[in-house]
Amino acid sequence: IGAGRFSALARSSRPLVGDAAILDNAEDAGAKLSAAIADLTGRRLKSPLPRDLTATLVLCRERVSRLSGALRSSEGDTARKARSQQASSHLAGHLDQIMALPSTHVAWVEGPARSVILKMAPIEIGAVLAGLLWNVEDAPTAVLTSATIPPGLAPRLGLPEGSWDELDVGSPFDYSRQGLLYCAVHLPDPRSPQ
Repeated sequence: IGAGRFSALARSSRPLVGDAAILDNAEDAGAKLSAAIADLTGRRLKSPLPRDLTATLVLCRERVSRLSGALRSSEGDTARKARSQQASSHLAGHLDQIMALPSTHVAWVEGPARSVILKMAPIEIGAVLAGLLWNVEDAPTAVLTSATIPPGLAPRLGLPEGSWDELDVGSPFDYSRQGLLYCAVHLPDPRSPQ
């Protein structure tokens, strides 16, 4: 969720909603959200969210709800109205999700100062993948290959027991003869401002 979503929603709704204050307030909500999350960039947010952020999210939700109500009673281009209503509904739903941040999800803020974004994602994706990908008719066959796939990944991805094979082919690299661990003691501490 970022200011851009509020601006896009206000812009797409402008031909449909006659009340400029509702549109301006919706767009302003995005700016208020950006200001509220600017100092949180690069940080994980824990539940409960900080009070000032929660207050801003509530304000954003109220303004999106007002715009959604104005869209419902508007007349005009039905395709544009449907798109705007869908964007409004999705934004409201995402605001509700972030305000109710469940313990199964993680939230964080990222992006440059001019366009910070509040993000949320599930911590464990196995159940989601099991329901949407693996346990469906004509489930796909997947081949995962990488030097960095950890052991026991299949259950974490929601693959049903017995539906997968795991093969470790080792490495052709002779670490004991061809590897070197070098610790440079002359370099400054990476946390040092210098």
